[in-house]
Amino acid sequence: FRRVLFRSNANSYQKASWFLHMLRTDLGDGLFFKGLQKYYSDFQNSTALTEDFKKIMEQVSGKNLNLFFQQWLWQAGHPILDLKWKQNSNKKLSINISQTQIDPFTFPVEIEILMTNGSKFYKTFKISDKESKFKIQLNEKVVAIQLDPSVKLLFEEVKSVNN
Repeated sequence: FRRVLFRSNANSYQKASWFLHMLRTDLGDGLFFKGLQKYYSDFQNSTALTEDFKKIMEQVSGKNLNLFFQQWLWQAGHPILDLKWKQNSNKKLSINISQTQIDPFTFPVEIEILMTNGSKFYKTFKISDKESKFKIQLNEKVVAIQLDPSVKLLFEEVKSVNN
């Protein structure tokens, strides 16, 4: 099983580890580890708060991380995604990704598209609404689509039957 799903409170260790994994993915290894080193050196032998960690990661990366920390650390829950797709006779692929939880999250999600000839390709979409729709013109018939094949994102997937 590739994802540990949990329904305990939002401060669980599992969610914290997913948070760090996703922050590392978002910033890249170099900036993430540079931020950790600065955090360690600045707060060695002292007390630090989550806000201190956030400020250092923002300084090192040059990014505003308010939304990231708000939705992935301080907001309860995680995205629950429903992926539906279909391909018409002209091989145009329609992808619909719905967030079924109450409060929508904003995040990039990578999908893997497997074609009938055995080839695969990857596409990343930004999700920010309860429902996101995308269209891609292809030259081959699609066999399957997988959300987050590299396991970069904390989410739960609702299994739907596609046409």
